[in-house]
Amino acid sequence: MTASRETVRRWPQRGHLVYRRPLPVLQPDEEERRAKLAELRKLQDGLPDDETAVWQDEVEIHTNPKLGQMRMLTGQQAKVEMPGTNTKRHPSGSIPWRTGQVFVTEAAPKQGRDGALFLKHPDDPRRRLRRYKKIHVIGGNASGHTGLEVIQYLWT
Repeated sequence: MTASRETVRRWPQRGHLVYRRPLPVLQPDEEERRAKLAELRKLQDGLPDDETAVWQDEVEIHTNPKLGQMRMLTGQQAKVEMPGTNTKRHPSGSIPWRTGQVFVTEAAPKQGRDGALFLKHPDDPRRRLRRYKKIHVIGGNASGHTGLEVIQYLWT
């Protein structure tokens, strides 16, 4: 049996199949995840009243969003308003587990997400959380969180 190219192109559509990229997802390592969560809960529950824990991380924000494909009527071009310049912002933020407040520090222009931003941010929570003798900083595994200058700063 032979079929034309057009027939072969329509078969997936009849089966309600579409052509698009799959969504990449990380397979969670449940045992490792549970162990880390248990360790963090143990830290929180065991903290004396004069200590607190703070979760800290950075993010990169683009003011011009990346546009993907979308459906629109034939012959009519959809429009999306943009601010005009693709300025990138790099805020670093933290959340103390006792209060739930959010502290945010923005990087200098063209600084990026690096160890310097990670080190610039703790001054704000340190000022606002003066009543605590010790502040435990919990961060991710980004290279800006684990550099030598970060370890030296946090040790002091």
